[in-house]
Amino acid sequence: MDRSLNGWVNGFIGVLIFSGSLPATRVAVMDFDPTFLTSARAAIAGLLGLALLLLFRQKRPERGDLLSLVIVALGVVVGFPLLTALALKHVTTAHSIIFVGLLPLATASSVCCGVAIVRARRSGCSRAWAARSLRALP
Repeated sequence: MDRSLNGWVNGFIGVLIFSGSLPATRVAVMDFDPTFLTSARAAIAGLLGLALLLLFRQKRPERGDLLSLVIVALGVVVGFPLLTALALKHVTTAHSIIFVGLLPLATASSVCCGVAIVRARRSGCSRAWAARSLRALP
């Protein structure tokens, strides 16, 4: 299998797995506390990650990278799963999928505008904003 096809297949598998996470979380919050679910997910992911790091003998992160890793971990391991679980106690899975689907649009648009303003000292991303917004419409 060539590298391009391998990338598409792996991407599809990742999207397929992620597409089941919100419905599974919705079912789980019916019986479990969102804080417990977040803690359990973090513990399982941490143990699997540690096992893989040890298995592949990866070097430890450098001291200068630790603050960045902690910030990312707070958002990815705690923030997103906890807030998603809390939200799914009150909204349907269909509504949550729409919001999660719009997150990349919001991120890309804010990054586009932020980079254009800070790096290029201009704010010429209105066409990109418009194109992304039109693409998000049903």
